[in-house]
Amino acid sequence: MRFKELVAPVYYRRKREDVLSELPELIENEDWCSLSPEEELAYEDAIQSKNIMAARRVSWNVGDVRRSTKARRLCEIVRESKEDGRKVLVFSYFLDTLNKVIQSLGENCYGPINGSVSPQRRQQVIDEFDKAPAGSVLVSQIQSGGTGLNIQSASVVIICEPQFKPSVENQAVARAYRMGQVRNVMVHRLLCLDSIDERIVEILEDKQRIFDAFADESLAAKEGFGIEEKEYSNIIEKEIERINARRDANVAGVLIETNVAKATSIGDGKGSFVADSGKGPSAAFSDEMSHIEKTVVPKGEDGLRSTSKGVSVTRRIREYPQPRGGFLNPKLFEVVQLDGGISELASYENVVPGVVGIAVDYMVRFCAGSSVFDSFAISRKGAFCVGKVDLFNKLASEIAGLDDKSIANAIKLAGFDVAYRMGPRAYRPVEEIKPDSQTLENVRIMVKRGCAFLNECGPKILDGLTFEGGYTDIVSNGDGDFLTPDTLWDFKVSKNPPNSRQTLQLLMYWRMGLHSTHTEYQQVRQLGIFNPRMNRIYRLPVGCISEEIIAEVEKDVIGYRA
Repeated sequence: MRFKELVAPVYYRRKREDVLSELPELIENEDWCSLSPEEELAYEDAIQSKNIMAARRVSWNVGDVRRSTKARRLCEIVRESKEDGRKVLVFSYFLDTLNKVIQSLGENCYGPINGSVSPQRRQQVIDEFDKAPAGSVLVSQIQSGGTGLNIQSASVVIICEPQFKPSVENQAVARAYRMGQVRNVMVHRLLCLDSIDERIVEILEDKQRIFDAFADESLAAKEGFGIEEKEYSNIIEKEIERINARRDANVAGVLIETNVAKATSIGDGKGSFVADSGKGPSAAFSDEMSHIEKTVVPKGEDGLRSTSKGVSVTRRIREYPQPRGGFLNPKLFEVVQLDGGISELASYENVVPGVVGIAVDYMVRFCAGSSVFDSFAISRKGAFCVGKVDLFNKLASEIAGLDDKSIANAIKLAGFDVAYRMGPRAYRPVEEIKPDSQTLENVRIMVKRGCAFLNECGPKILDGLTFEGGYTDIVSNGDGDFLTPDTLWDFKVSKNPPNSRQTLQLLMYWRMGLHSTHTEYQQVRQLGIFNPRMNRIYRLPVGCISEEIIAEVEKDVIGYRA
């Protein structure tokens, strides 16, 4: 601290907020992806050969880009951006990665901009991009397009891999986040768990802390440090050690999966937490998880529990190629438009769409009669994973209805979900989520729409649907939304109609329910999607689904044996 005071008069660090206070908000996200077995093999080959540049292309270096988890996440972000009326910048250090981005997105892409593109051609590409519709993507090599360009027509920035110098990423973000930008700018950094991406992030975070010990915080702090070439060999050696240690621990993963499954079915066998000990649901959950912590294999250095058996429903859908139009074409669904629509909502929300959607879903469950602990059960598990159970309990105890404080707390609780679904490394402090008045009002309206929908199509039989007995070695987890007397429902908070991935998800839930131990699914006669943002119902009688489609999905997608 003494040194910091001494250098302060001569070491001046200019802060962006001091000189550009009129800029909109900058929202930064780390999008952590789990590696598939194919990606793990390619990555481990790169590490064992001590090729750090090949290792940095983790996930992008699979043979078929459709099987890249980073590519799938990139496509999801682009779709979400199109729904929100935004355009996207994509940066990578590697030309090969940019080519795979273009291959994934097709005709929506402009560029690429790289070192061989003349200044005149660069400007021509940018001019064409500026005139392009929402959902368009400009791809660029980060060292070529990350400086000297003004691209305020884009408000989403995707960085395909972490850079060795934070200043390189900051310059790329500044292509969109600069004077003249009128929308908040969303930054997505694509990262892979259990890979060199984690190591790079950790090293840079450590250097940031050291730098901040000597000077006040500002964006300029990241200009002066990075990872030097002499550090590459140490990074590789640490990754080799981690990979070898993980191989030694793989056998014990099955025990972890069994015990965690036990914790998620305390009480009534339907995934809700019943406090038969008299301590209340939160205490019962914490007691059980504490017991599991003592009886399973110790956690790795990142705190993650992972097994090689099965994936989630949503991940399986991303992995499996559907026929043209999808297994369950969305056009088959009957559409019912309820009173009001998307035009009644504010066009801008300062919280990412995924968190808003989770908050709406869980608040509808709460307002429909479930306890706050049951409604936010997944969030509670996420809070446990990051050691924030006390904060979860405090926020949950203050939820009483649809007042501003309750809704703000619900949005923060939704931020815990990622810690459970993707692991603690993907978590960002929920205290940093600060929904503005427009976001709060949008959530309030959508929750009211959800409650009106359940009154119209209900009553609700179950929510927070699970499928014990219906999971397989291929699909080992997944949870649905609502069951009414004859319909299995999924909530989708979106500006767009359902797509084939969402309808396949619903079809999988139905078939998994029929194979499960829960008899309630036997009464399902219709599949339905409710979108509270559009206030629209989509419904399809299960009798309209061909036996051939059902057989293929059960056998090849879910993994049931004949």
